[in-house]
Amino acid sequence: MKPAPESLSYYLAIDQKQAGPFTFEQVKQMLLEGKITKETLGWYPGKGEWEKLSKLDLGLEEIDLIPPLPQEELPLCQKEIPSSFELIRIAFQKTKEHWWRIVLAGFVYIAVAGVCQAPGEIVSRLVVPHMTSLIKQISESISLKMILLGFVFFVGILTVMTYLNNLITFGFYRYVLGILRGEKDRLELSQKGILHSWFPALLYTVVMPLILMIAALFLILPAIYLGVGYIFAPLLIVDQKLSFWTALETSRKLVHPYWGRVFLSLLFLGLIAISGIFFLLVGVFFTLPMALVGFLVLYEYFLREYKKNPEMQSTSKIYQDVMAANLFVFPGLGSWWIGETKVAIFQMLGALIGFLISLYGMGEVGIIWLHQSQQAAFAFFLKSGGWTILGGLIFFKCFWAWGFWTAWKYKKSGERISESVEPPHPSS
Repeated sequence: MKPAPESLSYYLAIDQKQAGPFTFEQVKQMLLEGKITKETLGWYPGKGEWEKLSKLDLGLEEIDLIPPLPQEELPLCQKEIPSSFELIRIAFQKTKEHWWRIVLAGFVYIAVAGVCQAPGEIVSRLVVPHMTSLIKQISESISLKMILLGFVFFVGILTVMTYLNNLITFGFYRYVLGILRGEKDRLELSQKGILHSWFPALLYTVVMPLILMIAALFLILPAIYLGVGYIFAPLLIVDQKLSFWTALETSRKLVHPYWGRVFLSLLFLGLIAISGIFFLLVGVFFTLPMALVGFLVLYEYFLREYKKNPEMQSTSKIYQDVMAANLFVFPGLGSWWIGETKVAIFQMLGALIGFLISLYGMGEVGIIWLHQSQQAAFAFFLKSGGWTILGGLIFFKCFWAWGFWTAWKYKKSGERISESVEPPHPSS
């Protein structure tokens, strides 16, 4: 005779990790709070394999999941995606209703983001156009190795500035979204969204440009397609707490059937944003918020479609973010994110040493090339310091491969849990 569900202890697969034990009441409460679904894998002592909660014969079909409290109704909640003109009408109406709140939030955003953008703007306008002549002038008095180190430091600073700007932008989007939804705790929700987004936002800053750059190599059309398809990824990260890769793919899948209409809507909103310039520049104080509201209204429609599709609400595949961080940002960063602290430290230090060795070799090659005006032939390259560059790259790649292996092992461990290979021992 099967024991009563209330007398059992339950183990769940949450975020690809084994969690528990939980009582039956705790499982019910997590269902009601939306932390798990009836599709979540579960196991209890005496059960042979992991199965979905809906198939564990727990009487969960009698549980009515409480829907979220109704927020301020947005006109976009209709059966079909609004046309560009309908979207503009809705955006105009909503901007009038919440104009002063949005503008006030916008001033705060501009003030904070400006601190992050100013150094990059100054350097890009004053230094970058004269970079080549500056290097030739400085190389006679300062070692090219020091110039390379300075350049790397300079690029790192710009990357950090861009990252901080993206993170602030994510929070600003979430705050204005809270205004449109009528949320009273929108500032707290924005802060929580930013805290969650710090790692996905870092991947967005570094990996997203690489994706679009690679797509642009196959003509410009793939880059345009992905740019539009990934447009809602920042909002899915900060609002729905999705991981970086999951947010990208979810956004693309939602947009794909309506790609043309989304592209036209974004084009119209862009034209509206700059149209305020023709009204003595004062008009931008309305047209810019209106364009942002239109974008968020469009997002809310696709969010409704996302919540209606249970297949898209599967557990985020965190290992994809770990893989991207270790391979495309810096070896060890993803390992540190999943708690492999000691491994991450070794990977980061090893990769950094290899990088600096290669940088030193580049300085050697550059000094000889500049002062002797020799051609960059392969023999000249090897003779003047190329072996140092190659050695550093090999050293770097060893730790890069180690980072790949760490991410791969994490992926496999997650798959073992999701495939229910080894149910927990009853005594655990």
